[in-house]
Parts: sequence; structure tokens; C-alpha cells
Amino acid sequence: ETHVVGTDRTKIVNGQEVTTVQGDRTQTVNGQHMETIKHDISQTSTDGNVSVTSEKGTVTISAKTQIKLVVQGTTVVLTPKLIRLISKTIESQSSAETNMKGSKIYLNC
Repeated sequence: ETHVVGTDRTKIVNGQEVTTVQGDRTQTVNGQHMETIKHDISQTSTDGNVSVTSEKGTVTISAKTQIKLVVQGTTVVLTPKLIRLISKTIESQSSAETNMKGSKIYLNC
């Protein structure tokens, strides 16, 4: 079934909306795609991976208080005043210089 809308369209749902697609789903937007959600957002992939790709620009993830990345026992936490790395092993590698600057740097304390 194909629906063609020849001009602008507005859709208002005054209650909940549930959509179930039994097969694949593809969406193509030939302009900007903007969404505003008032409360929490949750997306789950139950049988596959999740990827976000920008083919011509930057991917920006922004939060007011905290960004947290978690892979089982490893966590990276970014706050306005702190970057925290939590893991069994933390490895740093550079092909040129590695610089650490701060008023106090504690190693093996």
C-alpha cells in the first residue's frame, strides 16, 4: 500500500501510539529530521548492533549533567568537571607524545 501526500501533513495523536512492523523498516528524509521528546528516550536492539554514522560531518552527544558509556565492567563517565575511567585495565597509546597536565598528578597512589 502506498500513500502519496502532495503537500505538508500534520498528525496529532491525543493518546498513545503503537506501531508494529513485522519486517524491515526504512525511512528516508530528503531534508532535516528533527524530533522533540518531552520525557525519556529508550531504544533497544534485541538481536543486533546499534550504529550512528555521519557520512559528511560530526556526531555530537551532549548532556547537561553526565554522559555515561558502559560495556559490562568498564565505564567511561563524562561530567562538566570530571572524566572518570573505570575498568580492570586502562590502556593509553599514542604515536607521538602523551601529555598530562594538572596542578597535582597522582600515579600509583
